[in-house]
Amino acid sequence: MGCDVNLLLYGAPGSGKGTQANMLRSRYGIPHIAARHRAWTAGAAHPRDGRLRP
Repeated sequence: MGCDVNLLLYGAPGSGKGTQANMLRSRYGIPHIAARHRAWTAGAAHPRDGRLRP
């Protein structure tokens, strides 16, 4: 029987959130979705007005 798991890692800049997320991804196969990358991607898609869009 499988379980759905949602994890949120938060902490100060440089505290190791990305490192821990990568370790969890490698060990358990949990997808790593970094919010900063999503924001950069959204901003790059609409650079003229500078607004973030989904």
